[in-house]
Amino acid sequence: MSCSRLMTVCNVFQKVVRYGSNFCPSCTKKPFLSAPVYSKRTAKYYSAQSHEESTIEDKSKKDGDGPQTCNADSDKEATVASAALSDKNVQLEKEIKQLEDKYKRSLAENENLRARMVRQLEEVKLFSLQAFCKDLLEIADILRLAADSVSEEALKNSQRELKNLHDGVLLTNTQLLKIFQKYGVTPVNPINEKFNPNFHEAVFEVPDPEKEPGTVAVVQKIGYMLHQRCLRAAQVGVVKAQL
Repeated sequence: MSCSRLMTVCNVFQKVVRYGSNFCPSCTKKPFLSAPVYSKRTAKYYSAQSHEESTIEDKSKKDGDGPQTCNADSDKEATVASAALSDKNVQLEKEIKQLEDKYKRSLAENENLRARMVRQLEEVKLFSLQAFCKDLLEIADILRLAADSVSEEALKNSQRELKNLHDGVLLTNTQLLKIFQKYGVTPVNPINEKFNPNFHEAVFEVPDPEKEPGTVAVVQKIGYMLHQRCLRAAQVGVVKAQL
């Protein structure tokens, strides 16, 4: 083979390698390519490069929208948290009010209980000697009857011993009444007063046109009070109503 022919074959082979199947050996000019032909490695490189650019662009768009989205989410979360705190505050205020009401009621109940206990203790203290004082009333009645049994004329005409005895009875009765008064026991003599069934005991009726019917005309046995409580009702005679 001549050198010129060998050079021609080499040129054709180079063009075939360069242009691939689109090379036409009869054409001495550069063949027309409908589209550039790339190798698989080159296509893969450009595909990866395009995907990376697309990813960067999408990320750029997301990053551009990020602050506004974050702000919106933050505002929404803050609104929800504020509403929850407001509801919790209202609930706590209701609970505080309920506890305050319970505390005030408890204080009032305790105060009422304390006052009632003090009052009961005072009543026990005041009326603990009620039965004992009531038994002593009979002695006071006897002393009074003994003193009233002696008239003034008899005292004037009697001997000195009788007068001294009478004075002794009066002094004893007076001293006993002072002791009664010291402990809250006071006599009740309702003569000419309106009859009161809470403090008087009607034993008999007396016809007396000069007095109003229902008035105490006679006191047979005086009554006694113990600190505004009736220790013994007075036995009285009441004016009879006119028919």
